[in-house]
Amino acid sequence: QEKGQLPSGEKFSDINLDKVYVQAKLTIIGDKDAREAELLKSKISEFANTQNAVNSADLVSNHPLHLRIENLSRNTMMPAGETGISTKWFYERARGAYQTTMRGITAAAARTWQAEYPKNQVFVKTDMAKYENTWRMNPHQVKGGAQKNLTELGGVLVKEFEENQNNFREPFYKDLVAKMILFRAAEKAISASDWYKAEKGLRAETVTYTLALLRHTLLKQKEDLNLTRIFQNQSLSESLILQITELAREVREKINDSTFREGMINVSEFCKRQKTWEKFKQLDFDISFLDKSDKLNQAQQKEREEMLEKKKFTLKI
Repeated sequence: QEKGQLPSGEKFSDINLDKVYVQAKLTIIGDKDAREAELLKSKISEFANTQNAVNSADLVSNHPLHLRIENLSRNTMMPAGETGISTKWFYERARGAYQTTMRGITAAAARTWQAEYPKNQVFVKTDMAKYENTWRMNPHQVKGGAQKNLTELGGVLVKEFEENQNNFREPFYKDLVAKMILFRAAEKAISASDWYKAEKGLRAETVTYTLALLRHTLLKQKEDLNLTRIFQNQSLSESLILQITELAREVREKINDSTFREGMINVSEFCKRQKTWEKFKQLDFDISFLDKSDKLNQAQQKEREEMLEKKKFTLKI
């Protein structure tokens, strides 16, 4: 039997389909503006696929929030940073968009494309949700799984977007990039640490809890991490990396401690509980490794918020 043939030898292309009918549902959107039409298509996809094995990440792709992030990723150039080369991050709103774009252009154009959008700067919806929800100090939700975390955070983001779309302009996107750099650098630094190499494991739990605890501890001191510095440098300072690895060591020790887990055997399930996050928040951690430039005091936070508020109304995207 050759490819494209039935066992009888008949080719698929010769089969008579005159009596074959396929059921279809046609939805006429009508005269709506582009933003309203995309929102409606997103809702149709979501509610028409509730019984099918379709990732929730794929169903929300056409929501204006994700279209906005995609647009920002195509139009926002990054500072040169340590590499000395300006690039862009690529938000893959639709699954496989990066590779699809690569296949549709010449080899020379592909090299130019990859120079502008390096492969290591591609991120998808579930990545975005992981970075953003870690920053929002919900590590237990992040550990619930990529799809579940996107679903939980996605609803919050959509509500915030619909209440005030101006909060999701270029300043939001630049902060999101800084959060991505923070998370990825933390993963790399922890993996390279001597204590981690001596006994590997639980990196995912350690990273999200460490970063959430670092920010929680700073906020208790009425301070916050300096995302602008991370964005401008496109990297973390040595002091911030040192602080993350030291705090991560303590965090993983707690996660591995059966007494701290109150006898709970399944470590992964332990880290998915809100009760676990509340327990971590009661502890005190030393964050004295941080340099002054790694964080913002109250006055600096207020100044930054005022500056970002002005930018929301002066930027087009």
